[in-house]
Amino acid sequence: DFLSEQVCSMLHTPRVGHSPAMAPMRIHVERDGSFMQFLPAFILGHYLVYTFPVVGSLWLVWRLELVPAPLFIGAVGAYVLSLFLRTPHKGRGWWWARGLVESKFWDGIHGYLDVTHVREAPLRPGKQVIFAIAPHGILSVVRALFTGSIFPRLFPGIYGRWVAATPQFLVPFGCRETMLLFQAIDASKPVLAKAIERGESLLLLPGGEQRACVCRSTRGARD
Repeated sequence: DFLSEQVCSMLHTPRVGHSPAMAPMRIHVERDGSFMQFLPAFILGHYLVYTFPVVGSLWLVWRLELVPAPLFIGAVGAYVLSLFLRTPHKGRGWWWARGLVESKFWDGIHGYLDVTHVREAPLRPGKQVIFAIAPHGILSVVRALFTGSIFPRLFPGIYGRWVAATPQFLVPFGCRETMLLFQAIDASKPVLAKAIERGESLLLLPGGEQRACVCRSTRGARD
């Protein structure tokens, strides 16, 4: 299909001679139980539920009449309309927030999860790549492992954008903004085709809803 063809064509690299740079690279962030490891993991791990406290706060503002009713209705109405009328997730996204993704603040997630990254082979800096990531999982929080300063150290000069399902950009007051802040792009075929034409690299979790619902409690279980 479309994406498999793109993956095959973009990941084909001529074989080169062995060198120290070709050796596997390992980066481990040890868990220390600190608040600065817990905080970024908590922030990204709950991006789907931010809508509820925000809506609750808005209800209190309305109930207590903290702002004039016309202003409140106008502001909320304009925001809701922007969900459908403004579609940065189908283009270059919130490019101005790109530096946020590579902030060292998010390195705490790697320590909280006690992750060891293993790069088996380098990629040419600036090369366009589609990273196929598995497993998908229900919340796809594995995408958090591509934030922070570690990914640029593993693959210098390569900047990938999250690929996210369209509904995630329509969940207001938190989920949509998190997706845009972290440079996510709509998963529809026409949008991805244009992104590839622009030379963008992608972080893709294949499988969609079917893979997201595959869960097993037994370690080592395979489909």
